[in-house]
Amino acid sequence: MALRLWGLATASAMFIGAAVLYSAVPVAETSPSPPEPCGTLDLSSPLTQHCFPADGSHHFVCCTQIQAPENPHSPHGNYNPLERVIKAASNDSNYSWCTCSEEICTEQLRGFVQWNMNGNGWKGYVPPVGGSSGSGANGVSTSSQ
Repeated sequence: MALRLWGLATASAMFIGAAVLYSAVPVAETSPSPPEPCGTLDLSSPLTQHCFPADGSHHFVCCTQIQAPENPHSPHGNYNPLERVIKAASNDSNYSWCTCSEEICTEQLRGFVQWNMNGNGWKGYVPPVGGSSGSGANGVSTSSQ
């Protein structure tokens, strides 16, 4: 009988110890990480290879239900030609794109932020008023945000 009690006590102590140890380990907040689906965006397309880099440094917002793919409210004026690539890389049932900020999604493209790799609400990149064109990392045009 004493051996049985000792066994139960040992098992209970191990269980409690494991539970305490597990609770002490920090658990990362869950958030989408590519290649999670982003609306109808074709993440295998050459047009989307800049989307959702592992480090979350740019193009980290999944923008869906885009109502203005022509991007008429671009701070870059008319030199921000997203309509062709959005329409080529997604489906007209739910135009989708990756953007560098939630504002680009909601204010310029009039879309819905499905998810943000860095957590909803994280601002990140906001293009300068008046803009400038050029090339960023890997030859990605910075004028096509």
